[in-house]
Amino acid sequence: MASILLVEDKIKDAAPLVRSLELEGYTVDTAKDGQEGLDKIRRYSYDVVIGDMMLPKIEGMSLIRKIDEIKKSSMSTRPQVIAITGQPKYKSIPQATEAMRYGAFDYLIKASPDYDYNERLLSRVREALDQIDESEFAKPKVNLIQNDRGITEGVLIEGEPLDLGQKDNYELD
Repeated sequence: MASILLVEDKIKDAAPLVRSLELEGYTVDTAKDGQEGLDKIRRYSYDVVIGDMMLPKIEGMSLIRKIDEIKKSSMSTRPQVIAITGQPKYKSIPQATEAMRYGAFDYLIKASPDYDYNERLLSRVREALDQIDESEFAKPKVNLIQNDRGITEGVLIEGEPLDLGQKDNYELD
């Protein structure tokens, strides 16, 4: 089943989304700020990240750029990013353009009169999952643990540290 990370600092906005996504059968994890979200993305593998643009610690656009770097360095189509904002449409168009330039799959306005937000978000999550290379779903989720300078300090497989012990060779296939 697909795993989703919701990065949202407002509990009143996060709770209904988590419920809706779980009712659709997705595994949902949450982060309350951009730094926590980035830490979780570096530690675990997610198929989709839904991130608010107005976040404490690391704002949404910086998070999108960092996810884009992670995807490029791992040559992966995961995670797909859906940016969300509470800003009115006329203020969010330049931000939406920039988010898409850095690989966001979509950019949704939370309180839009043009559509039902929950329905649109669920629809876009399904479409984002369709964009992921099928072969990536079958692979174990392998992540490198990197420090703030991008230096690899360890390996996680399915969120668990890989103990290299005394062996010389390991096969991850």
